[in-house]
Amino acid sequence: MPDNNSDNNSFEVEVNSGPDEATDEATDQPLVLDGVEFPREASQRIRDYSDEEYSDWLTGRYRARTDPIWLGNTLMGLNLSEDPHRVFSYFLEKSHAPDVRKLLMLAPRGTAKTHFMRADQAMYLLGNPNGRVVLLSGGENVAVPMLEALKRAFSHPCEEMMRLFPEYVLKSKLNKSSKQWEDVLVTDWGNQHSFTVPCRTDLSLPEASLTLATQESISSGIHADRIYVDDLQNNANSKTEPALKKTFQSYLDVLPLLMPSGTLIVSGTRYAVGDAYDQIMQRAEGERSQWRFLVEDCFCTSCLTCHNPESFHDKSINILEPPGLIHATRWNSGYECPGFKSDDIV
Repeated sequence: MPDNNSDNNSFEVEVNSGPDEATDEATDQPLVLDGVEFPREASQRIRDYSDEEYSDWLTGRYRARTDPIWLGNTLMGLNLSEDPHRVFSYFLEKSHAPDVRKLLMLAPRGTAKTHFMRADQAMYLLGNPNGRVVLLSGGENVAVPMLEALKRAFSHPCEEMMRLFPEYVLKSKLNKSSKQWEDVLVTDWGNQHSFTVPCRTDLSLPEASLTLATQESISSGIHADRIYVDDLQNNANSKTEPALKKTFQSYLDVLPLLMPSGTLIVSGTRYAVGDAYDQIMQRAEGERSQWRFLVEDCFCTSCLTCHNPESFHDKSINILEPPGLIHATRWNSGYECPGFKSDDIV
């Protein structure tokens, strides 16, 4: 029987085999993990797990909270891939460094940046039920579909989402005729501009779990633990000088919403010289220690040695000067490339 106080943030899970006094006395009561109360039917299902099943359940929860590619593909129906999204994931991991609070990631169209960022937003919420996220994009017509797509991962969950994170998608309802508790899907998911996860424990927070901010509407009263700026510059708002200025101004307007300990993540595609991303990088020169940049080229070649794209390599290191490939031991089954040597195939 699983212990209510087991740590769900480790692959090495210790499971108590003895009875839990609290659950023996009232097995119909909700399970509580990390201060979060679980739906009742899900609670009983988890209590009935064998030690092996419980360990597997905790492992799945941990992986969803640490690997956005696995989360996106397994729980959100996305089609993320090791190339290029593992590079994106590795880059965003730097946001955990104590001195880094702001990240800018630019990559070409067609690399599914927004899909990846959607998975990262879901990963953050799954690890922080009391977290407050603001999503800024380049207009209402761009931002609203982004929020709706993210919300669907919770409002229309797949079976694996319901198994791993029932507290995020289900609530318990007492059946008056049978006098039994039943788990049903949560139906109250806010509106077009915000939603809150049902397992939030700090009810004093006035902000939603995720709130949209657009050029048309930015609320100055919000406090955000994390701000995502995705597709701020797009084809529609990059054609004229006034449009470029308005877009950058919306970025400036959203900055005061970020809490001092919060993280700012900017992602998108360059559309014009002097666009919002150019101006963001120029402004960042004055606070370099807080920023990290990832700017991917539109085209690249692969390595003759390990057959991975350039983006997986430290290209400042020559093929004759190991170790070269900084990600190889992380994602290529321990194989270490001695350095980058282009195959010249674009």
